[in-house]
Amino acid sequence: MKFKIGLFVLLSVTLLFSSCVLLGNQEQIDYSDGTQEADEPILETMDVQEIVATNIPTLSQTEIALTPVPSATVAVTQVFNPEVAIPESPIRISSPVEDSVLVSPFLILVDMEVYPKEKIYLQICDQVGTCYVDEWIYSYVYDAIRSIDILLDIEFDLGKKLFTPARLSLFVEDEFETKIRATSFFVNLFADGVSDQFGTNEFDEKIFFTLPVANASIKDYGVYFTGYAKTETDKPLHITLYNAETGEIFSEADSAVFYDGINEYGLFAEYLPYDVKVKTKALLIVEESSDLFAGVVHITSMPITLYPIVDPTATPTYAP
Repeated sequence: MKFKIGLFVLLSVTLLFSSCVLLGNQEQIDYSDGTQEADEPILETMDVQEIVATNIPTLSQTEIALTPVPSATVAVTQVFNPEVAIPESPIRISSPVEDSVLVSPFLILVDMEVYPKEKIYLQICDQVGTCYVDEWIYSYVYDAIRSIDILLDIEFDLGKKLFTPARLSLFVEDEFETKIRATSFFVNLFADGVSDQFGTNEFDEKIFFTLPVANASIKDYGVYFTGYAKTETDKPLHITLYNAETGEIFSEADSAVFYDGINEYGLFAEYLPYDVKVKTKALLIVEESSDLFAGVVHITSMPITLYPIVDPTATPTYAP
């Protein structure tokens, strides 16, 4: 009897264990997709960001390509005032013009103003500094302001060269041999053939002042000036405050030209200090230099009058 009871108990324990095993296997099969262990709840082990990410709709490559991308609108502030009148150049070379083909001799036509004790000379030099023309074409004006016409045959010799690009430059010097005005442009020199040079009647000044005006009376510790320039390179302009009575330099500085990408002319501005004891005639001289050819490309100057400071609180005058 004890044997039978023991056997019954053994069979009951065996059946109970088998049931537990089967229930355990069934629970494991339900989670056998590999996303979660059988004995851990799925929401407790997933990261919150993973849950959110599974609910975010994605765009196909085609939808991304067709989705318009808004472009930023950049407002451009113009630095050139269209109401400002561009003055005429004081040196007006009507022939030859830029990129002319020149064979010796060629004709040069110039209309310009000259002032007392000024000298004018012509240079035609190549990129390495060899000058094929370097001569005075007008010297020492004794009268007051004069407008002159220059009509000359210019000769040059290229030596063994058949052709060379060059820069034609016309300079004006004062009595102290300081370059105070100049204009220049590129030409093509040939040893043989026929000159192919055209004419022009457009003489817009490349560099000019807007403040102060010509012959202004300045009574301050320095001269503040502004102007516009159409330059060939990104190099800054060189500005000089020059004593026109003695040939000495009061002060000098470099001034960058700011362009707006719309107009040909850019803005420059600078301040040059000075100190005079008596009323003094002066010049503001602006020089543009070249990257390709050594020397000066263009020179503009403007006469002003400087006064000594008697009253430190005096207001400067930028009018004649």
